[in-house]
Amino acid sequence: MPQKTSPTSKAIKAKSSSPKKTIQKTDVSEIRALKEQLAQRDVEIARLSADNQRLLKETEQRATELQIINNIGQTLTEGLDLDSTLRHVGERLRDVLKVDNLGITAFDTQTGLAISHYLVRNGKRTILENFSLIKFKLGMRFASQMGGKPLIANTNAERYWKKIGTGTEDSEMPKSFVMLPMMAGRELVGSITIVDFEKENAFPNLPIDMLETIASNMGTAIQNVRLFDETKKLFKEAEEARASAE
Repeated sequence: MPQKTSPTSKAIKAKSSSPKKTIQKTDVSEIRALKEQLAQRDVEIARLSADNQRLLKETEQRATELQIINNIGQTLTEGLDLDSTLRHVGERLRDVLKVDNLGITAFDTQTGLAISHYLVRNGKRTILENFSLIKFKLGMRFASQMGGKPLIANTNAERYWKKIGTGTEDSEMPKSFVMLPMMAGRELVGSITIVDFEKENAFPNLPIDMLETIASNMGTAIQNVRLFDETKKLFKEAEEARASAE
């Protein structure tokens, strides 16, 4: 005859089996939580790695830019004549930027002329005749009002090109261009122009900050050269006047 299980025995069994179920549920929850933590940690590690790579790249880029600025700064202080100096700078910029169309123009307000010291068109050196600053009057006013900030035209470049004036009668109009004023204080003394005739948004990775620094240094150098030439001229005139008086 089967033995009957008393209610007390059933309660004892229930009590003895419940901790196992509780432990199993707890283990599953802890494992799930650990997996989530590991996944979050992997995401964080990936983010930090990407940030480190970006910072490293930015640091290397900045170091390269500083080296370029220093090299060009050295060129500006080598005592070359203005034309040779700007041609050297133009060659250096074109080599660094890997562009096929680049021009450096100095403005002489005394003669009212813009002088093209360096011009490369479609990868070839080109000679451009001096032109009247009247053709560039709006562009000069715009540059002065902007405090020497660059004009970047990634779209509608033709309209801006015609509006600011370039001194050239180009049949070929740019699709994109960047024009960096060279300022000496508040005076516009020249410009650096980079052009693309084939596509819009052609310069997404152009180091504008570096170019602004170079343009600023070049503006100061141009002004210093002119002041030096003016001083020599005045000194020569004074010497000639003194010799005549004697």
